[in-house]
Amino acid sequence: MNHVIDTYELSPMQAGMLFHVVSGEDPGVDLQQIVATLHEPLAEAQFLRAWVQVVERHPVLRSRFRWVGITEPVQDVVDQVEIPIEQFDWRALGETERHQQFQALLDSDRVRGFDLEHAPLMRLTLVRAEDQEYWVLWTFHHSLLDERSFPLLLREVFALYEAYLRGKDVDLPLPRPYRDHIEWLRKLDMDSSKAYWQG
Repeated sequence: MNHVIDTYELSPMQAGMLFHVVSGEDPGVDLQQIVATLHEPLAEAQFLRAWVQVVERHPVLRSRFRWVGITEPVQDVVDQVEIPIEQFDWRALGETERHQQFQALLDSDRVRGFDLEHAPLMRLTLVRAEDQEYWVLWTFHHSLLDERSFPLLLREVFALYEAYLRGKDVDLPLPRPYRDHIEWLRKLDMDSSKAYWQG
């Protein structure tokens, strides 16, 4: 069972996204899908090990949301999660059929959305398209990461993956936890910000 190791409030952006979910809007509206094409055989064990390491390094990737029965919604960080992973081998399919299948996969993946009360709010899909080509789909809820954050995480994944392929470890700098961002937001003068934007 996962244990909660930290709890803190939501950022305004997260609160807005949670409102969309609770109000019953389209489950795919705040969902991000990142597709990478790898033109090489994928060492799946090392690749997945890199993802596990990145999730361990970043508490936000182990976060879930709680709002029922409390005054203000919060996010809980759990100690460990299992990344949902789906794997497909489509090498026997023709090129057109592969691309049609992948589009159908993207569509169905988006409709699935996420249950924001359960971590992790991300999943991976690995498709072996050809002997020398893999398609990787990383799906996550936008409440976890913005457009500036996810490229940094992908760099970490591939730095770790390359190191593991060489049988080495990589010494990455310690990341700042998302809690630090929440603490920074608490210190902001919201009244002056509100006056600025109203002006």
